[in-house]
Amino acid sequence: MGSATVISKKGFLCALEKDTNHVHREIAQSMDSGRFTMQQLQTKRNKLHEYVQELDTQANILVMEKRTSNRQLSIL
Repeated sequence: MGSATVISKKGFLCALEKDTNHVHREIAQSMDSGRFTMQQLQTKRNKLHEYVQELDTQANILVMEKRTSNRQLSIL
């Protein structure tokens, strides 16, 4: 899929009269391309969200370990 070409309303109507099926196929291809791009973006967003959650969990564990170490040191 290439980038879409902007046409005027008149140009669109002329193309529609000339070859309706071709216009419908072009629109369908553009919609499919848009859906594919959205799915890719959603997948990347979900993976990033999972990664952030993992990092948050790791940070919480490190904070807890630091507190435990500080308590143990204060006892000594």
